[in-house]
Amino acid sequence: MLDSLAPKRRGPPKDLIAGYIRALAAKGREIAVWKRRALRAEAMVEVQRASLVATKRLNVNSPKLKVTAATQAVAREYGVSLACAALGVARSTYYRELAPKLAPKQRRTSARRLPDAKRQLVWDVLHEARFIGLAPAAIHAQLLDEGRQLCSVRTMHRILAERNKSRNR
Repeated sequence: MLDSLAPKRRGPPKDLIAGYIRALAAKGREIAVWKRRALRAEAMVEVQRASLVATKRLNVNSPKLKVTAATQAVAREYGVSLACAALGVARSTYYRELAPKLAPKQRRTSARRLPDAKRQLVWDVLHEARFIGLAPAAIHAQLLDEGRQLCSVRTMHRILAERNKSRNR
């Protein structure tokens, strides 16, 4: 009768053996994680050692080329991901170095570009004696006052820049 007056614990009864098994499984998982980390650290040390051997063998002077060459040499043996992680190189940089270098694309000329004869005319006007020391905007304004529209101010700047006569290089 006294037992019925004692407070009852709520929830499922604690199973001590199941708790020990869960704790043991958690510890096992933690040990497995640390083992993987240790193996990866050992592999990284091995990769770094191999990269030093590779750079000495390649006899490269540039630090960037040393890292690139070492990464490529080590990646063949240990894999790209591990080699890049061990040497501190981004994988995108590794693959970019492998890609062939492309020449810069030639820009197409605009259909609205001034013909060469008119460009020469603008050049000659820009170098008239009365316009010496004036900015293209001032020259453009004077030409508009005279009723002449050769081109825009920006085009004047482009023509000057083509012949390296512009201060803004």
